Amino acid sequence: MKSFQRHPAPEVLIKNHAKWTQQYQQKVIENPNKPSVVFDWPRVNGQRVSEQLIFILEQQTQFHCSYCDGGYRLRGTIDHFKPKSDTRFIQHAFDWDNLYVACKDCQDFKRSKYDDVLLRPDDPDFHFEKYFEYDFWRHEIHPQKLASLEDQHRAQITIDVLCLNHPKRCETRRAQFKLSRNSMLNDKDFEIDICNYRFILELPEVSL
Repeated sequence: MKSFQRHPAPEVLIKNHAKWTQQYQQKVIENPNKPSVVFDWPRVNGQRVSEQLIFILEQQTQFHCSYCDGGYRLRGTIDHFKPKSDTRFIQHAFDWDNLYVACKDCQDFKRSKYDDVLLRPDDPDFHFEKYFEYDFWRHEIHPQKLASLEDQHRAQITIDVLCLNHPKRCETRRAQFKLSRNSMLNDKDFEIDICNYRFILELPEVSL
């Protein structure tokens, strides 16, 4: 995960939030067992509002997945941090701070899982080294040993919910790190924001 600063809520959400939330809540009341099925992004001027929102969400993360920081320039989807399929959170379906752009892997792993202690990369207090440490041998992510027990717990829950140490993900990070490291060493015009998993390249262990 790489920290980022959330942009202000788009005007289209501010203007329509109450109306769209009420409409969705009514649909869920009428179909109590199908909250995710009845959800649909409204259209504004003939375009789904999700198309407008995802571009802003992508800009926030420089077109990376909000959670794993991979998927550079691959078209992501909008994830509801507090899942819209959970009836406890239907009132948050159109909350701007509940929306994140996510890659397919993160969406598939996270699905409707949620925990109150899950870490958010746009929290002002979040930075990778506060909560996590990186194993450059296995390319795994682990809770920061120097963190408080509470912060270690939050880190572990986040790792588990997003399956950040799935073997496929570790191997992908290993391969991408090798490519990015070579670019850092050999390209004088190297740009970190075009790399996947930028948070690894920003760690003190990675030096030129």
